[in-house]
This record gives sequence, C-alpha cells and structure tokens, in this order.
Amino acid sequence: MEHERRRINWPVRCGVATLLLAACLAPALWADEPAAKDDPLPPALAGRPIGRLAHEVLPKLRELRRDLNVQPEQWDAIRGVLKSHDAELRAVGRRLREGHRKVAEAIRAEPLDETAIRAAAADLARNAGDAAVLRARVQREVKPHLTAEQLATLEAFRQQVEQSVDRVLAEPAQ
Repeated sequence: MEHERRRINWPVRCGVATLLLAACLAPALWADEPAAKDDPLPPALAGRPIGRLAHEVLPKLRELRRDLNVQPEQWDAIRGVLKSHDAELRAVGRRLREGHRKVAEAIRAEPLDETAIRAAAADLARNAGDAAVLRARVQREVKPHLTAEQLATLEAFRQQVEQSVDRVLAEPAQ
C-alpha cells in the first residue's frame, strides 16, 4: 500500500498544481453556471484518491472565485501575461504529455526494461522541472496585478488544497 501511495502522490500533486494554476489564472474556469446536480466524476473514480480530492477541491474553486473578486482590468492584465507565455506553456504541455506517454509505453513494453523506464521517467522529470520553472515565472508576473488581500486569499487556498491532498493520501485505500 505504501508503494501505491507514493505512485499516486506525484501525479496527484501535479494535478493539484495544475488546478491551482487554472484556478488562479483562468477566468473561463468559473462560468456563472449552476452547480451540476449529478456527480460529474465517473463512478470508478469516486473511491479513488483523485476522485476524493476532486470532491474536496472543486467546490473550493467556486469559493475562491467569489473570495478573490478579481476586477476586469486585473483579468485583462493576467490574460496579457498568459498570452505572452502562450507558446512556452503549450510547448511544455506537449513535452509533459509526450513524457507521460513514453513512460507508459516503457512500462508496458515486453520484455521489462528497467533502464528504459528510468530514462523515460528522468526525461519526464526534467520536463516537469521546466514546467515548474515556467509556472513560477508566470506567477511572478501575475502577482503585481493582484492586491495583497487577493494574494493572501490565494495562499490560504493553496494551503487548504495541500491539506486536502495530504488528508486524501493518508486515508486507507478503499
């Protein structure tokens, strides 16, 4: 079970990081629509860590939208930052997607080739590092467009999400 948690931990944390980036930078994520009455997650995910995490984090995203109260001129500035990094964001996203694909292919390959798996995983890790650096750069450029109160709200949200991840990963497998 410990091995299973370690295996899930990295993808879940990357997913949470992606959610945080989307939550902080993508106004389209928060359309003013009523919440869905039906559970949008497939039943197979409901008992899995990612499903439990989604049930905890997604409602918090709507609260974040309300609590941040980002003004139209702020969204315009944030969109400008994102647009200036569009090519980089797309390129790193493609490299991450391809890296995941290569790791999966190496895992499925017959006969088992641990060296190939480790090489594919190392390449994916380098790309994840590139994505993290780019994310940090974009966040640094976005920060000046937010108020101190908004930044504090984002930090509180980040801490809540990290606590949710830790709690979900600490729960026994279902």
